[in-house]
Amino acid sequence: MYILSTFWQQKLPVWDRLISKWLLFIVLVNFAKAFIQNDDPSEIVDIQPECVLDEQVTFAISRAKTDYCKTYLKEISCEIASNPNFFPPSLPRFCPIKTYSEFTGHCNCWRIFNNASVNNIFAINRTCSDWFADNDNGSIADTVTLYRTSFVPVGTGFKPEAPPNQISLVFFFLVSGRKSLRQVKRLMRAMYSAEHYYIIHVDKNEHYLYRELLKLCDRYSNIVMAKIRYRTTWGSTTRLTAELDVYKQLIEDLKWNFSFVISMSESDFPIKPIEALSEFLSMFPNKNFIVGDIGNTTKMLEGSETRSIFVFCDNYLYRLGHKKFIQNIVYEFGSDWTILSRDFITYITYGDDELIRGLRLTFNFSALPSESFYHTAVINSVYCDKYIRHNLRMVNWDRKRGCTCFNRDAGDLCGCSPVIYRRSDKKLFAGSTDKPIFFARKFDPTIDESIIDWIDEKVFGIDLSDSALYLQNFYHVEDNLTKLNDTSGALKSIELYARTMLVKHPKFHPVRSIELQQIHAVFELGIFQGYTFQYTIDDRNDFEIFVTQNAHTNIFSDSIKQFDIGFTIDTRDTVFIDRSRTFLDPVLVTVLFEWKSK
Repeated sequence: MYILSTFWQQKLPVWDRLISKWLLFIVLVNFAKAFIQNDDPSEIVDIQPECVLDEQVTFAISRAKTDYCKTYLKEISCEIASNPNFFPPSLPRFCPIKTYSEFTGHCNCWRIFNNASVNNIFAINRTCSDWFADNDNGSIADTVTLYRTSFVPVGTGFKPEAPPNQISLVFFFLVSGRKSLRQVKRLMRAMYSAEHYYIIHVDKNEHYLYRELLKLCDRYSNIVMAKIRYRTTWGSTTRLTAELDVYKQLIEDLKWNFSFVISMSESDFPIKPIEALSEFLSMFPNKNFIVGDIGNTTKMLEGSETRSIFVFCDNYLYRLGHKKFIQNIVYEFGSDWTILSRDFITYITYGDDELIRGLRLTFNFSALPSESFYHTAVINSVYCDKYIRHNLRMVNWDRKRGCTCFNRDAGDLCGCSPVIYRRSDKKLFAGSTDKPIFFARKFDPTIDESIIDWIDEKVFGIDLSDSALYLQNFYHVEDNLTKLNDTSGALKSIELYARTMLVKHPKFHPVRSIELQQIHAVFELGIFQGYTFQYTIDDRNDFEIFVTQNAHTNIFSDSIKQFDIGFTIDTRDTVFIDRSRTFLDPVLVTVLFEWKSK
């Protein structure tokens, strides 16, 4: 009111002053009424115009668990809706391959007879609908518009450009899950060399795995952890952010002298010595090994996921409406596990041209961004002639089993995942010896460790067949959990039983204090055996109890290969997610039968 009062102290003509006083009175009265009618601040109406949210956005907001996520989803949706050019409508292409860079909208209209032959040109550089609209020469039926895209497949062969040599590589591990610790260590043992570098990104929520792997960095100077960690849930938009941040760390902070970066997970395992990989890559300087699948690209472009806007929040990938395809570029899709050159990594991380800026923004709001960002960037940029459609690894695909909505708890989309290699799959590796294949995926020691033992002996000459036990951590005292509240009710009951047996043991009676340190699930040849409980007794004695299953299962038929019972089954790998067979309450169970093939 101070500014308003000062304003009305100016000298005005008599009638103007009189009218002005009445206007001021009316303004003040209405102002006072507003305060009287809205004495509750929570009821004050926001005069800012609300954006119109479509059904998908409203549905996503209604399912968000936290107020922060609800607000974030709303704000980003409104920002996108209010800006028609939030996503670039078109982007330039910088591919130096002449025919490949001439991406145009030229088209012809053709008449189709007998649904087989194509002939009779109707128009040049015109769509059928435009041509008929201008000429009215009969029905548009039985016509088709053919577009010229100038598509030329690139990167389809291996042509060495330099003599073989040994070069320095960076192995970039994206890992998650408590059960992965021993497998990650085994993977590092198989691949470690003082001549190469290793950087590990551990999922932001995996505190135990991060703590344990951090110990490797204290022992080896060429092993480091990613300094910024993200949730890398399957399909999440933050996966690409995590990768780009690691590339920045490599170039800005670590300043390692390397030629390529190989991205991997705990599910990968080498099937050739690393020296062979280094020598092979040295013959392809500045090339980028990225699996781009033309057939898969067609399917992805037809699917709704590619045209959808996705936002990762509350550890979930929400779908927020649709976005249009970017014009003038070629889309490619494929595997998210790549081998990238140092030059290309520098470009996608620091590049500031219109193409890479637009792609970074667009794929930041896309599901499975790493399965398309690198592919689309390389094929449209000056690096298109440095593209090889191969990532030097074999993958155990079984589309009927692997392509399901197996991970709907992670996001509003479905997808495909490879199945786990088992010992019965040894024949699949027979043809890899003379091919440029250096890794295979996926492996899981809790399902079948013997296939990994077989590769270890075959490739590295290490016999670990006698070390058949695999331990998967479920609890550690440093996890800051309230006892076992974050574990299953069945596991808490088993731990209580183990603690009771320990207290009654004559060796420790009477027990003054007992503290649980760790819990591990024990697997032998992929079969769950029980749990080990590690305790500290009276602050000085460490003791471990192994609680095994008391199974009373007898199979009286030679035709049954596998019999199991449990709750939720992973249909992709035909195993139960909870392998303990512990039932506390009456519940619906699933019975798994597998018959031997004749």
